[in-house]
Amino acid sequence: MVNESLIEYLKTALGIEDKNDEDGDEIRDDIRALFDYNKEGNPFEDDGKTTEGIIDAIEKVKILDPACGSGAFPMGILHKLVLALHKLDPDNKIWQKRLLERVPAEIREETEKSLRNKPLDYVRKLGLIENCIYGVDIQEIAIQISKLRFFISLLVEQEIDDTKSNRDVRPLPNLETKFVAANTLIGLGKLPEELIDSEITNLSRKLFDLREEIFYSNSRRLKQTLEEKEEKLRENIEQALQDKYHKVIRMKIKKLEIEANELNKTLLQLKNEPEEIETVVTTNLFGERETKKIHKTKEKINSLTRRLNDCYKQIEELKNPQSDTSTAIAHKIASWDPFDQNTHADWFDPEWMFGIRDGFDIVIGNPPYVRADHPSVVDVRKQIMQSNQYITLYEKWDLMVPFYEKSLLLLKENGLNTFIASNSITTSKFSYRLQDWVIKNYKVFSIDHFEDNMQIFEAGVVPVITIIQKTKNKVTPHKIYRTNEFPNINRIVEVDTTDLTNLRERIFKKSFSGHFYPNIKTALLGDICYLSVGMVINSDEISAAGEFTKVDLISETKNKINSKPYIEGKNLKRYCIEKIKYLEWNTKRVPSKLRRPTFPALYKGEKIFRGRVTEGTFDDSGILCNDSIVVFKRFIDLKNVKERSISVSISKNNIIGKGSKTSSQVEKRRKELEELSKNYLLKYLLAVINSKYAIAYLNNFRKHRLVNYFYLDDFRNYPIPELSLEKQEVFVKLVDKILLAKKQNSQADTKHLEDKIDIMVYKLYELTYEEVKIIDPAFALTEKEYEKFEIE
Repeated sequence: MVNESLIEYLKTALGIEDKNDEDGDEIRDDIRALFDYNKEGNPFEDDGKTTEGIIDAIEKVKILDPACGSGAFPMGILHKLVLALHKLDPDNKIWQKRLLERVPAEIREETEKSLRNKPLDYVRKLGLIENCIYGVDIQEIAIQISKLRFFISLLVEQEIDDTKSNRDVRPLPNLETKFVAANTLIGLGKLPEELIDSEITNLSRKLFDLREEIFYSNSRRLKQTLEEKEEKLRENIEQALQDKYHKVIRMKIKKLEIEANELNKTLLQLKNEPEEIETVVTTNLFGERETKKIHKTKEKINSLTRRLNDCYKQIEELKNPQSDTSTAIAHKIASWDPFDQNTHADWFDPEWMFGIRDGFDIVIGNPPYVRADHPSVVDVRKQIMQSNQYITLYEKWDLMVPFYEKSLLLLKENGLNTFIASNSITTSKFSYRLQDWVIKNYKVFSIDHFEDNMQIFEAGVVPVITIIQKTKNKVTPHKIYRTNEFPNINRIVEVDTTDLTNLRERIFKKSFSGHFYPNIKTALLGDICYLSVGMVINSDEISAAGEFTKVDLISETKNKINSKPYIEGKNLKRYCIEKIKYLEWNTKRVPSKLRRPTFPALYKGEKIFRGRVTEGTFDDSGILCNDSIVVFKRFIDLKNVKERSISVSISKNNIIGKGSKTSSQVEKRRKELEELSKNYLLKYLLAVINSKYAIAYLNNFRKHRLVNYFYLDDFRNYPIPELSLEKQEVFVKLVDKILLAKKQNSQADTKHLEDKIDIMVYKLYELTYEEVKIIDPAFALTEKEYEKFEIE
C-alpha cells in the first residue's frame, strides 16, 4: 500500500503517468527501486534533473491518515521516504538545505547549530515529519501512541556523547499539530469568503508560522511562551472574524434599508399616478378574438411590494438570526487547543488544524470497520446524518462509507486515496451509492482482492485494497488478485471502461476476467427450483406466544413424541448429513402452533438441502429442517401442489415487472417453470452449486459483507448451464458415488471425485486456465491437461 501510493504519486509529480513507452517503463522501475530495501544506490544517479525533481516532490508531498490509530501507516510512509532520500541524496546536502530554509528565520541559526553532526536519517526524518506526514484519530490515546512512535523513531537516530550537554541528545520536536485528536468525519464548515480579509489572512499565517516555531522549540520554557502566544492568536482570530462578521451584517442591512427606502418612494409615486391599463387582443383555440385588459400599474405595485417585503424579511433575519454559523465556526477555531492532550475536537478541518488549504496528495489508512447495527455507533451514525455533509450514505451503511467519501474529498487534484478495508465495500448493497459516486467523480486506479481465507480483520472479514485517484486523466482500473500474502500476485486484470455495461460490477466485484457473466446459455436456479427456508421452530407469536421454544421440541433420540427426523444447517456438510435429531410431531402444539411450519410437500421426495454457510447435500427420505437450511425443489416435483407460498414466490421472483400479478399470470408462469425444470436433474444441480466455481460466483455477487453466507436471492440468481440430460448423467454418477461413500462414512475421502466435478464445472462455464487458477490457486492440472480435459 505504502509503496504503490508513493510510486503513483511520484509518477504523477514527474509527469510520466501517461507515458507508455520504454522510457516510461524504465522510469517506473527506477522509482520502484527507490523504495526497495534490497536495491542499493540512486537509479537516477546520472540524471541530476530527475533526482532533484523527486526530492522536490518528496518535500512537497502532503500525506494524511484519517484514522491513524497507533500510526502504522504514517510510520511506514516515513521509513520509505527516508530510504528514498538516502539513495537520492546520500550526504544529505540537498535535504538539509531545504529543511533549514523552511525553519522560521528567528530560530534558523539555532536549529542549524543543533543539527550539526546529527545522523543523516535524523535530519531526513525531522524534515519529513515537520512538512509531509499528518494523522487524525478520534481517540486521544491513539494519537499519543502515534506521537510516541515518531518520538522513538527520532530518538534511535541520535548518537550519545557523554562529553556534551544533555549527552548531545537534541530535544524532540513537538508533534501536537502533526497528529491531532479530532472527529475526522465531521467538518468544521466553510467560512464565507467575504469574511476572509487581509487581517484574517495575516493572523492565520502568523498562527501557522508560530506552530512551526513550536515544532522546533527545544526548551520547555520557550514552548510554554509560544503556546501562550498561540492561544492569544486564536483568540485574536475569533475576535477578528466576529468583528468582520458583524461589519458584513451591518453593511448588508444598510444596503437592504437603502433599497427598501427607494422601493417605498417608487411605490408612493406609482400610487399617486394615473393607472396605466393596456388592452391586448388575442385569438383563442376556436379562432375567436378575445380582448384582455392588463393593469400595468397594479402589476408594478405588486412586484415592488413583494420585493419590499423580501427586503424587510432579510433585514429581520440578519438582525435576529436563528443560528449564527460563522461566529460558531470562529469560536470552534479559537477553542481548539492542539496542546490539550486529554480531549478531542468534535470536528476536523485540514486548513485550520494543519494549514493545508488545497488538499492532500495521499490519503492512506485502514478506515474503521463497524457494522451499522453495532450499539457503539448509534450516536456516531446519528451525528453523521445530522451533519448533512454526505451524499453516499445508503441503506445500512457502516462507517467505511463516510470515511471513503470524506477521504476522497480531502484529496487535491491528482491525489490518491489508498485504503485497506473490508471487501464489503465492493460487495455489499450499502456501498452501491458510494461506488456510483466514485465512478462518476474519480478514477479507480486499482483494487487488490485476496483469497477468502486471508483475513486481516475480525473473523469472516476479507480485505481489499483500493487505490482511487482524483484526476481528469484517463485511468484503466486494474483488479489484482493475491494469494495468502501481499506480495503473491496471482493475476492482474484490466477493466475496459469504454464499455459502460455493468461498469460498477466490473470495476468493484471480484470477477475473474473482464466480467463475470457466463458466455454460455444458462437458466437461473430460481427458475428451475422453488427455494424456501425450512421451518421456524418456535411458538407462534400470536396464537401460542411463549408456550415453547425450539429446545423444548428437539430430542437426540427418536420416541413416540419426537418422531420426525430433523436437521439444522450445522448438521450439514458437503454431500452428507452428519447428525440427525428428532422433532416433536403430530402433537397438540406441533406443527399447528409453530411460528412457520412451511408445507409437507416441501420435504417429500427428492430435494437439495443447503445451509446458508454450509454446502449442500441430497435427500429423498422426508427429513425436516429449520430455517438455517435452504430447500431446493424442482418446480416439476411440486406439480399439482396447491400451496399459496409457491404462488407468492412465483409472482415475486419469477415474473418480470412490478406490481401485483393475476392468478392466471402466475399459473401460466408456473407451468413454464415446471417444463423448464424437467431439463435439469437434481443431482446435476447439486454438483454445480457445490463446486468451487459456484462458491466463488456467489461470493462475487452477494449483497452483504459475510463471506460464504448467502441469501435466497443469491441462489435464485445463480446461472445454471444448459446441458443435455445425457451429459448431466456424467455429473449424477459422480454425485451418487460421493453420496454412497459419505452415507457409509461421513468422513470418507471423496476429494478426487469432487475435484473432478470442479474441473467439469470449470469446463461447463468455459473458464480459461488463468481464470481457474484465480479461483483455485492450488489447481493440480497443468494448462495442457486442462485444455485436453473433456466431460465424459
